[in-house]
Amino acid sequence: MRWTGGSALYGTVRIGRVAGVPVGVHWSWAVVFGLFVWSLARGVFPATNPGLDGAEYAVMAVVATTLFFGSLLLHELGHAIVARREGVRIDGITLWLFGGVARLAGPLPSARAELRLALGGPAVTAVLVVLFGVFAHLTRFASAVDGVAAWLAYINVILLGFNLVPALPLDGGRVLRALLWQARGDFGWATVVAGAVGRVIGIAMIAAGFASIEYTGIFGGVWLALVGWFVFMAAGAEAVAASRTRTRDVAGRAGLEAQTRRPRSGRL
Repeated sequence: MRWTGGSALYGTVRIGRVAGVPVGVHWSWAVVFGLFVWSLARGVFPATNPGLDGAEYAVMAVVATTLFFGSLLLHELGHAIVARREGVRIDGITLWLFGGVARLAGPLPSARAELRLALGGPAVTAVLVVLFGVFAHLTRFASAVDGVAAWLAYINVILLGFNLVPALPLDGGRVLRALLWQARGDFGWATVVAGAVGRVIGIAMIAAGFASIEYTGIFGGVWLALVGWFVFMAAGAEAVAASRTRTRDVAGRAGLEAQTRRPRSGRL
């Protein structure tokens, strides 16, 4: 996930640099980290790896959650590396409530550059799925180690699929916008259309979240609804910004054409 321009989220603490890119964590990241550890230690790992004691489940949960957020960071670094190759500076990467965001310092030069950048993060995640999956199935370590590796493969599959949903500001929404931009040559129009699709998908996610509470539990259902709300709001914001830019551009061109057609007055 990424956005163009702007500053870091308020409440972000910078923790260092990775490959020359500033990395920070928002305070909301700590909340999600704790929820993941609690869910894994109390529910997931006791079900997938029975017979271990509580301390082992707690260690598994902390390690798995840390490596998961490491996977998110690598995903965003995939975007950052492609952006550099396209000549766009990265202001930084922030880990927060809904995952990670890479902040671009400026717009991309072309639709093809947008497409390559959008696919950079998912490509990294796909590699991680293979690595964790192979490690879990082909190695013969302790049950706890295999359990963590298997969960990391599973959660990165979920991350990959979710990010490819064609809804701005997700990577799939960026892919959709790049294809529309390439087809029509109009970045603003492509953003408005992709934003509208994102809003529809966001509403569907909110509805699905509340409808699934009975089956997935209140945490899973409400979390999906919150993610849907974020997608709905972010997609709308990008579409509105693009629409305003298009309106200003059209007005500017109309004014320039009017001045060009205006007859000149002169003395006889």
